[in-house]
Amino acid sequence: MSSPELMQAGDWFEIALRETGLPPNPAILAELRREVAQEEKDSARIIDLLSADVAIAIALIRSANDRFAPAERTGETIHDALAMLGLESIINALNSRHLDWAFGHSSLERFWDRSARNARLSAWIAERVPGRPLPPSQAYTFGLLRNIGIPLLMAPFPEYRHVLARANQDAGEFIAIEDDSLGLNHAVIGAELLQHWLEDPQFCLAVRRHHDLGFLRRNDSANARPRCLIAVSTLASHWLSAKAAVDSDAEWEKLGPACLEIMGWTEDDIVPLRAQAGTLLAR
Repeated sequence: MSSPELMQAGDWFEIALRETGLPPNPAILAELRREVAQEEKDSARIIDLLSADVAIAIALIRSANDRFAPAERTGETIHDALAMLGLESIINALNSRHLDWAFGHSSLERFWDRSARNARLSAWIAERVPGRPLPPSQAYTFGLLRNIGIPLLMAPFPEYRHVLARANQDAGEFIAIEDDSLGLNHAVIGAELLQHWLEDPQFCLAVRRHHDLGFLRRNDSANARPRCLIAVSTLASHWLSAKAAVDSDAEWEKLGPACLEIMGWTEDDIVPLRAQAGTLLAR
């Protein structure tokens, strides 16, 4: 992708967003347009919206990485990208383009909503893990992007919607069901795509292994960060499933004990934490 400095205002953002191959949430785009059109802009609200969409987050991270040399970069999270690019530059880009694209992915509402909720809750949990081994901004970005492979499989595989429905019913075998049906899975596809956009091998490893119990059980310091990323986001997903009144959570039954061990908690420890998270869970 060409450097943002060599393009007209707005071009860099539109191109970056299109090159992700991911559909942005139309509701978030519409609200962003309303916010940036205001004479007195609510910067905090704009940042919240930019941080809540998978495609927008990836486009901004990739643009920041393209603009700055490795030594000048401050990190690999959506919050780092916003700081590096500058909110004014992003607002100018949003003001200069309509960004009205017909992606035709109305079936992704659950993905958009669940990703944003998982991101917010993951950041909240990371702040409370004993010793705070994981910055909340990293937990947020991982919670937002860990299932990025799902929309990537929607377009080339029309039958994937049915595969996804079956996998969601038996989340403990999610990856096996995808592999048996398609010969690939969302974790591998997502990780391979992110490897081209992020210079963070451990983040990509966590995306690749976020359904892998064997990986979570490894007690090695080299993989401590990706294991913690997975543990935090899996707990967030478990609480979201419980809030949605899912009868059972096979994924948590499979991964939960290992996740709790990584975070240094027991089942009893997380009961009051979940109560404290009530406001986030209600959003």
